Amino acid sequence: MKKKIFSIICAGAIFAACENAEQQTYYVDDLVLDTEHCIAEGSYVQGVALAQDCKVVLRYENASGGTAEFSAPASNGMRIDAQTVQLAKGSGSVDLKVSGTPLELKLTYLQINVKYNGATYISSVEINVLEDLDPSGVIVFSVDGTSVLSLQDAVTVAFTVTPTMAAVSATAPEGLRVSIASDKSTGEGTITLTPSANYLSGDVTLTASFGAREAQKQTIATSAFSAGDGTAASPWIVSNEKTLDKLRYGTDKAFRLSSDISVASAWNPVGTAASPFNGSLDGAGHSIDFSISTSDSHAAFFGYVGASATVNSLVLKGSVEGGDYVAALAASSEAAISADVSGVSVLGDNHIAEKIASGSAKDARTIIFGEIPARVNITAIATEYVGEIGLLGGDADVVFDAGSTGLNCSFDKTTGNATFAKTPSFVPGDISFYAKLSDKVRSRSHVIGVTSKNMFERGTGTPSDPYVVTDLDQLSATMLTYPASCIFLEENASISGWETLPSFSGTLDGGSHKLSGLKVPFIANLSGTVKNIAFSEVDITAGGTNTGAVANLLSGSLSGVSVKGSITATSANSGDTGLSALVGQAEGSASITDCYSGVEISVSGTNFATGGVVGVIKSSGGITIQNCTVEGAINITSGATKVGGILGRKTNASQSSKDIIADCLVAAAINVSGSSSNMIGGVFGALQGSTPSGDYVGGITIVRTAFTGSVSAGTAVGGICGVGCSVTDCFVSGSVQATNNTGSTGGSAGMVAAAKGDVTRCVVAGSRISGTNLSSFSTAGIISKQNGNAPKAVSCAVIGALLQAEGKTILGATANLDGIDNKWWGVKYLDETAYVSGNTVQDGNAFAAAPTQADFEALGYNFSSVWKWNAAGYPELQNPGCPAQVKNM
Repeated sequence: MKKKIFSIICAGAIFAACENAEQQTYYVDDLVLDTEHCIAEGSYVQGVALAQDCKVVLRYENASGGTAEFSAPASNGMRIDAQTVQLAKGSGSVDLKVSGTPLELKLTYLQINVKYNGATYISSVEINVLEDLDPSGVIVFSVDGTSVLSLQDAVTVAFTVTPTMAAVSATAPEGLRVSIASDKSTGEGTITLTPSANYLSGDVTLTASFGAREAQKQTIATSAFSAGDGTAASPWIVSNEKTLDKLRYGTDKAFRLSSDISVASAWNPVGTAASPFNGSLDGAGHSIDFSISTSDSHAAFFGYVGASATVNSLVLKGSVEGGDYVAALAASSEAAISADVSGVSVLGDNHIAEKIASGSAKDARTIIFGEIPARVNITAIATEYVGEIGLLGGDADVVFDAGSTGLNCSFDKTTGNATFAKTPSFVPGDISFYAKLSDKVRSRSHVIGVTSKNMFERGTGTPSDPYVVTDLDQLSATMLTYPASCIFLEENASISGWETLPSFSGTLDGGSHKLSGLKVPFIANLSGTVKNIAFSEVDITAGGTNTGAVANLLSGSLSGVSVKGSITATSANSGDTGLSALVGQAEGSASITDCYSGVEISVSGTNFATGGVVGVIKSSGGITIQNCTVEGAINITSGATKVGGILGRKTNASQSSKDIIADCLVAAAINVSGSSSNMIGGVFGALQGSTPSGDYVGGITIVRTAFTGSVSAGTAVGGICGVGCSVTDCFVSGSVQATNNTGSTGGSAGMVAAAKGDVTRCVVAGSRISGTNLSSFSTAGIISKQNGNAPKAVSCAVIGALLQAEGKTILGATANLDGIDNKWWGVKYLDETAYVSGNTVQDGNAFAAAPTQADFEALGYNFSSVWKWNAAGYPELQNPGCPAQVKNM
């Protein structure tokens, strides 16, 4: 198609391309208008108002979709009023109504303006205004033939018209394109009818018009079929592949075969879920030979058939291969349609039938699979395996290929169980099998690995009688084969050859035994329970996904679990992906209690959300981390964010989930280098986003937890939290250091660097809290800075602590922070002259003398079950962390 493209300059930019006879140039985002083939249809006669059928047809290319506004200013009494048109992506055409009354006998040009995607394009059309010397005359219009049947390829029909300058236009049924050419000197012309795939039938109405004379119409009846009108009384006659394909466009029409049809191309099933076949197909005893080969679901001659459909006297031949819901006649049918399908072979993955695979009219015999085991184990002392292989009835036969295993394999339709019986020549290996309804209707083959290990010493896998295992082979085989069972580890075992278990929903009780040498995460997805077990000499290198020594993803529970060794992560771009000694990511209602981490975590070149117990909490339904101890170290050299001794990150997906960190102890050294390191806490790294105030800010709170280690990072560094939630009854005696003097999140603080929630009844004692000279926040004993909401420090104390110069005793910044009943005593500063003491809300009130237990009882501290008074003269938590027997496993 040769294109003449006009352009204008708008706001200094050229919005269309130019072309010469030899070369075309297109700008990527430009609309291309085909001016050369822009034509005016209808009758344009001097002094006669333009009829409704006067229009301009303008083709375009390179559209990106959306709407465009078309208009043309008046010229010689004619105009195109502004009209908005939806453009298809790519190429297409628009019909533009021409209005007005031609004034002069001359060749007139209308300038067409197109506003599209912020640009203006210009095209034009020429209109020859004619003169009617006999306005009272009659138009004579004749068309050869009255009907065109079997219209499957382009057909040309001749016509004559007088006056010879009369315009001829057409309306046509869907899918039929009409092109009109005429000789204005003779009045002779042709009408070309070109059918598309979706064309069925209908009348073409032709109109001849000229000036004020009465228009004349002619009608051509057309049909893609040789006979019939698509009704039950007169069905369309289907005689070849092209007319057979029309079934998909006439899903509510009636069809009848007149001959056998062999479909040369791959067949596309008729009917969709949105538009099922509800018409009728009378095979009249004829056959259709077709083939389908796909991995898609719903493969059959008909994809979907509605309740109103009828199909009878039909013979199908050929083959159908598909994914799920595969049959010869229909993948799904609500109507009891019928056909002889004995000549069709059917092969599929699941829901496989001879005639109809699903729906209310599905076959009684259907191959349906559930979960097919990847492997089964015939224990060393057993002679056979009897159990399910995933076939869920349907009265199917099963054909086995035992390969080189030497097994005798059989299947019992009544019970749905297969039997794999050992023979003297048995060796472990793979067997394959398929289910069949006949020699022509079957499933694809499935493979099951058969092992022969003494999988467990004894037991039935129930809570009262667990499977008892003693070594790597037994543990691996039992957990993999029975992932929902109860398993008990009876001896220490080396598992350096362990392969990460995909999932486990049962219970593993370690019996306080050790599994040593783990080099990969133990379980990828743990929805069950692991308890009373120690993982020693762990040596894991993490990739870019959630990584934890015990579980990458936990929605179940850990209890009494100890992990010791090392975990390394390098060169992964993981965002909020979790990394931890125990669990990479926790979700749902996961529970981690009485656990110990003595792991050295080393991270470089990546930004995992890193924690000593859990890396990140997402999709929470109320997660508990309680009575856990973290020692060892976390060393990060990548300028990371969101790092904590217990938990690195909690996302803001659920603000009402009430996750809790309680009764924990962190004695680890946490060091995050890099000037961009931020949001680092001795217990918790960072809470995502803005959150409501009050208890469980952002869905998490920390209670009765102590930090006695050291933490150093760039900015927003806290003994308990970097960016924090609600903190109650917590204790810090460790070292806290901020190393960067830029940023806005927060400085360093004994408790919380950037607070979102209240800090209540917390003690910082004997700590060194240091930072850099930041103008927007200061080093503080309790809170450095507010971070959303209106957090308060209530009944807190700073005792015998060492703060840097410009440090503040209780609160680092007065704006948006409030202090209530806070106390301090024995605080020292690195530069006495830089600090001006005063009894302000910012500082709290100094104890009049050395503090006593009674002073703290007056502030609401519970010394019966939470706090104790130590020999150094200040309160500390009674017994945070895990039981000693877990740490020493």
